[in-house]
Amino acid sequence: MKGKLATVLFCLVFAIPFGGIGVGASWVVVKMIQDGNRAQQWVRTKATLDSYGRGAVRYHYKFGENTYSGDRLGANPIGGTDNIDSWHADMRQMLSEAKNGSKPLMVWVNPDNPAESMVDRTIRWKLLIFALPFALGFGGVGVGALYVLVKTVFSGASPPGTGRAAAPSGLASTWIFTLMWNVIAFPIALIVVPDAVGQGEYWVLFVLLFPLIGVLLLWGALSATMTAIKNSFKRAFTPKPTSFQQPVVTPSPAPVRDGFARGMLDDPRAAAGSADGAGVIDTMDDGIPPPPDPDTAQWEKLAGKKLSAAERAQLDNMSPRMRQLTGKLAGWLARQKEESKN
Repeated sequence: MKGKLATVLFCLVFAIPFGGIGVGASWVVVKMIQDGNRAQQWVRTKATLDSYGRGAVRYHYKFGENTYSGDRLGANPIGGTDNIDSWHADMRQMLSEAKNGSKPLMVWVNPDNPAESMVDRTIRWKLLIFALPFALGFGGVGVGALYVLVKTVFSGASPPGTGRAAAPSGLASTWIFTLMWNVIAFPIALIVVPDAVGQGEYWVLFVLLFPLIGVLLLWGALSATMTAIKNSFKRAFTPKPTSFQQPVVTPSPAPVRDGFARGMLDDPRAAAGSADGAGVIDTMDDGIPPPPDPDTAQWEKLAGKKLSAAERAQLDNMSPRMRQLTGKLAGWLARQKEESKN
């Protein structure tokens, strides 16, 4: 329970701020494109400037029989000032000319809703590109944290040993972080650096450090991916053992008494050891006779005597199946023979 609570709190730390920034940036991007496209159908109307300063403007205009007031400078829904491009400088120049009377102020008015208007309907693409990384990068982190939070809250306890498999892979996490970093770093550098160099503000070049880190992260992610692919192919084409081989166990030697192993005393084969009469004792004989072969026993029962070495050799040359059948036949004949005697 404590582990689940810690995971939920950790996800909230990322979901709330990152998700909030992502949602706000996404709203700015969508609203700017939407209002800029809608304003293409508006009509241009002469207006009177009331005030202007720090990115805020006030004006009034007459449309039809009614007079309306407006305070929207451009398609950017949040207003304010920035130095991403020369748009604000151009607006100051235009409004200054309107204020001193050298040029009239013209605004764009929605004919379907005359109360809605803006001074400039241009979509600021540099500002949009600047906001897009925040929408995608921060929004992606927020969505990912929210997904993990929901999955943690509504999922039951994991069975023992499944926590490692349920966790996201390290390779996927590497790629997600790399893409988020580069989505933010490269657009910002492309927007900020050219204007800064044009104005002689070379200290802004430190921003290039972030795309450089992004390139290194991308190289690391590609290397990790190639390694994972090689390991996957190696596992796929490496033959697996078909059966389990039991380890070979060396048999323990027979217990020794007074220097001789059991089965070594009174061995009838001792006299046939060597030409000079010295006997050779078979140290592998433990004195325990081997178990009788059931098929051989059936033939010996039928013959009424022990089989010779040649007869045993003939049985040994047979296949196991044939030997079993002949043994059963010999047993049946032996029983018939005993029954006839009785």
